[in-house]
Amino acid sequence: MPRELLWEVMKRFGYPPKFMRILIKLHTGVKVNFSMHGVEKEVSSTIGVKQGDLLGPDLFNIHIAAVMQIWRARYNGTKCTFRTKQDFVLGTGTRGNTRKWDMGGKRGRSSGVEEFEVSDSEYADGTALIFSSREELEHWSPLLITTFADCGMEVHIKQPDDGKKPKTIVLFVAVQGCEYDRYHTEQGGRETMGGTDLSDVKLPCGGVIPVVEKAVYLGTTLSREGTCNKDVDSRVNKAAAAFGRLPPLVFKNKDISMNAKKVAYIAIVVSILLYGCELWALTAAGRRKLRAFHHRCVRSICGVNMWHVQHHEISNVEILKRASLMSIDTYMARRRLRWIGHVSRMSWGRVPRKLLSSWVYQGRPRGRPCMRWAESIEIDLKLAGIPISKWAERAEDKSKWRTMTRKLGEPKGKKRRKTAKNKDKT
Repeated sequence: MPRELLWEVMKRFGYPPKFMRILIKLHTGVKVNFSMHGVEKEVSSTIGVKQGDLLGPDLFNIHIAAVMQIWRARYNGTKCTFRTKQDFVLGTGTRGNTRKWDMGGKRGRSSGVEEFEVSDSEYADGTALIFSSREELEHWSPLLITTFADCGMEVHIKQPDDGKKPKTIVLFVAVQGCEYDRYHTEQGGRETMGGTDLSDVKLPCGGVIPVVEKAVYLGTTLSREGTCNKDVDSRVNKAAAAFGRLPPLVFKNKDISMNAKKVAYIAIVVSILLYGCELWALTAAGRRKLRAFHHRCVRSICGVNMWHVQHHEISNVEILKRASLMSIDTYMARRRLRWIGHVSRMSWGRVPRKLLSSWVYQGRPRGRPCMRWAESIEIDLKLAGIPISKWAERAEDKSKWRTMTRKLGEPKGKKRRKTAKNKDKT
């Protein structure tokens, strides 16, 4: 990233001249000292941000913002178009929370419906772009690489004889299998996904972009099926690896109290397990996987094996009570409801807020559609005892909503006894 180009970008963004002079001065004459095997070397730092500098991430984000603005101005292909309405209808089959796919008419210009486009997503150095077809991907990829090169950056492209793991990949997300069987039977139906070409994308420069079955973006595993099943499996494996390192030091150490073990388990293992759960459209099978892993870990913490469970008829509820832990559904509902409350309080101009109540103008396929995110959120709202028609109103109060999510699943006996005492005094 050339610094001179970065300074020019910031000036065009309207940063004050005095601020720019100070910033340029801080990046002038920077020296970097290297020491390896007793050999010391001093090198001048003339490109990019300063390593370890607190301003580094912000300066990089500013430069990436400029790159993507240039790309959006150059790109005029098909974009992913959503419809949305300024309400809090999530769109499920529940009365009061239902949304018709054709609401707003053919062009979406009635009933307060508006359309917006999403073509890319950026966070730090991770960039995701959406293309509607392989033809568009092949057509626009060279221009994308050129755009980054014009801004002094390089897109990592895999060479055919390079055995290293590629950093730039393509994830093809398929529609439901019944749609392929319905419209593309001659091409093989769902078995071949309608004859879709899944070979690597070849570029004019000689490099290739591999087409993969799953991809990791911001720590979340995205799959070709468009479901969260692969991400749930990945989270369980990562949490199991973390839990497997702790028993000798923490969970099987008799000098550590049960309360300390509980805190360590929630802070480390549960945090890894439920990372990104806010966006999961969890099916019943996915919830069973999470519960089975959670119960297995709690039994290990309490020193109970399956022989004890069968011989003494110990239930999972009793094990959780012994460790002063709650069900994994409760921990997950806390995170998901806290997040949805945060998004609902965003201003209407924010993309996450628009996506919260958005839908796609497309008729539903035959049969039962895949599990929707809104349906999964409804399960969490029912667990919290919140009516689907009242959640947005309650989420407006940030402090009360946070208190509710923080105390979700905790017994209310103490609060009731205090209330009774206050009534007696009155």
